[in-house]
Amino acid sequence: DATWVTPSTRAPLTDETEAIAPTADLPPGEAIAQLVASGAAPLDDLQFRTGASELSGDDYPSLLALAAFLAEDPGRRVVLVGHTDAEGGRASNIALSEARAGAVRRHLIDVLGVNPTQLDAAGIGYLAPRATNETAGGREANRRVEVVLLNGG
Repeated sequence: DATWVTPSTRAPLTDETEAIAPTADLPPGEAIAQLVASGAAPLDDLQFRTGASELSGDDYPSLLALAAFLAEDPGRRVVLVGHTDAEGGRASNIALSEARAGAVRRHLIDVLGVNPTQLDAAGIGYLAPRATNETAGGREANRRVEVVLLNGG
C-alpha cells in the first residue's frame, strides 16, 4: 500500500513530454558536464529490462567518460543511484535498483579500473520516475542509473 506517498502536484507526463525531458539521452560528455554543473546526471546509454539488474555488454561511453572524470581527481566521489519502473512491489524494486547500481559500480571497478573508494551505490526503486509508468517507453526511461557527485566537481 502506497498511501504514505504524497501525490505529485505536477501534471502527468505523456509520450510527448517524455520526448522533451531535459535529462533524457545525454551524450556522455554532456552527462559529465551536467554532473559538474548540477551535481547529478543520468547514464542514459545503460539499458535494463524489467526485472534485470546486470549490464548486457562492455561498451558504455557514459561509463568510460565517468571513469576518466574520476581518474582526473582521486578525491572525487560519486554515488550511483539505481531506479526502476513501477512494475512490481516497492521492496522488490528497491532491491532491484540497488542491484542495478551495484552492477554499474562493479563494472566501473572491475572493467574500467576505478578506485572503489570513489564509488558508492544506492537504489530508490520507482520513487523518482522521470517519465510516466503508463507507457512502455516511459517504463524503459525509468529503468536507469544516475550518478550524483558527492565532492570534487
